[in-house]
Amino acid sequence: MNKTLFTRLSLLVFGCLFSLKLALSLYISLDEFTYTHAAWLVSKGKIPYRDFPLFHPPLLELLLSSVFSLTSSALQSVLLCRGIFGLLLFGVALLVQRESKSVFGFVLTLCLGVFSSWMTEVRPDSLALFLFLGASFFLSKERYLLTALFISFSLFSSEKALVYATALGISLIYGRNYKGFAQLVTYCLALTGALYGGLVYAAGVAPVKEFLIEWAYKHENFYPKRSPWIDLREYLPQLIFLMGFSLIALKDGVLRKEINNNFQWVVLFILGACSYFLQRGPFAYSLLPVVLPLLILAAKGIQSTMSRTHLANRLDFLSAAILAAFLIVAPVGATTNLKQLSALSLVDRSIPEDACVYDNAGFAVTREHASYWYFTDELVRKLFMAKFEIEVPDEIQQKHCEAMILDERFGRLSNRLQSELKLIFPACEGLVCFRDSAKL
Repeated sequence: MNKTLFTRLSLLVFGCLFSLKLALSLYISLDEFTYTHAAWLVSKGKIPYRDFPLFHPPLLELLLSSVFSLTSSALQSVLLCRGIFGLLLFGVALLVQRESKSVFGFVLTLCLGVFSSWMTEVRPDSLALFLFLGASFFLSKERYLLTALFISFSLFSSEKALVYATALGISLIYGRNYKGFAQLVTYCLALTGALYGGLVYAAGVAPVKEFLIEWAYKHENFYPKRSPWIDLREYLPQLIFLMGFSLIALKDGVLRKEINNNFQWVVLFILGACSYFLQRGPFAYSLLPVVLPLLILAAKGIQSTMSRTHLANRLDFLSAAILAAFLIVAPVGATTNLKQLSALSLVDRSIPEDACVYDNAGFAVTREHASYWYFTDELVRKLFMAKFEIEVPDEIQQKHCEAMILDERFGRLSNRLQSELKLIFPACEGLVCFRDSAKL
């Protein structure tokens, strides 16, 4: 085996291992437990919107429901779902390398926390981005039906995928490919219509309207306003780094040489930035469509810069060395999930599979929840404070729930509800509180 082939294989192996390391070790957000618990509900025959609330399109939950045919363990199911998204990150890195025509696209995608830390999270935004890149790949081959299929699935995973679909459409119009644009729009309308038509048929018009449309409106208009700079400040150095090399790429004439290919990414950056700043309560994962085009353009800029140095012939080796170093050293400043995994292990050991658990995010993934509103985000807590104070303790007693999870949202429940829950579940170990101290 020659050195070049060995280096490239090493790059792939290190990249895959690092993707999985990130996915399996980084802190798990509360939203991820919500989505995984919803997937468990689907695996039990529940239909989204009709049988439980869901405030986004259901593709993520429908796909992840198959995980629970492999395991009924809360710990194993969460790790499996995270592992799947680790592999999605690896796939995205390969597609970014292809789009940028630079090995640095692969390295930047994996190593920059502003992208990889959110891409490994189990959430619709990450899935939608992966599907969009798949659509972009097939569009470059002028396979419009497959492009439309991936775009439709992307729209069936997140409403924010409209940004991706719009970027593709504008790039086709700019390139004067009107025939391709017409075909793509026709296919997308037919496929997306079929997906949502099937959803309405299965769940019913009223539930889909209530949760997918009316609640989405409530969240956008009544959710407590949050400055977009809260999360942006944390990642600003990384974004400045990417924008700097993106400008180098444009200055070196990459945009002029490949105007049709790169125009798509410039449009996506603009649309993604507008979408982020127009949201009432944007979080960092909404930066994904902003960062993706920057990764591609910055990789071109780094490639252009490095090609003028004495390292020009050793870029693959340099990239493999960087990934190997990241694989050995834990991401700087990253919060790990050890405490969460310990709590999930305790759930598996101490709580029967047919028992009930109360928490505010579906943390005990494979256990029944005490309330139909299986997660209580800020808006839900605000709207239903009195309802929860009465109904949650009553339902806990009726179902004889055996445990409660002290998640991040517990401290934001009303003082009255917190006091009642502590009385019901007095014996705590880590994040898990039990009704019966003998469980400890």
